[in-house]
Amino acid sequence: MSFFSRIVLLLMLLIVSMTSFDSVGGFSFLRHKVFIRIFNDLGPGLDLVAHCKSDDNDIGVHLIKYPDGVLPFHFRPNAKGTSLFYCKFHWSNVSHWFDIYVFDRDHP
Repeated sequence: MSFFSRIVLLLMLLIVSMTSFDSVGGFSFLRHKVFIRIFNDLGPGLDLVAHCKSDDNDIGVHLIKYPDGVLPFHFRPNAKGTSLFYCKFHWSNVSHWFDIYVFDRDHP
């Protein structure tokens, strides 16, 4: 391998290392996944409709039946430490928005 090829390879490795590192929590590819599970505990006969999303992920609208319905999903927090997942819940004639995951609040 020529000297020039070694320099190019070294620079490429350096660039990959720098883009994989974030100032919030180390290497982003080592960042732990966050697992979310939403259950319907409203009571018999009440179905829960949930629409959860973040700035770059939309998991869609889901019907969560009582008593054994569950909506599981997972994601990796972003490298900037600003991850936010929020959900709109609807049951009967009631709707509410909740922040399901806020990086500053929920990251260990």
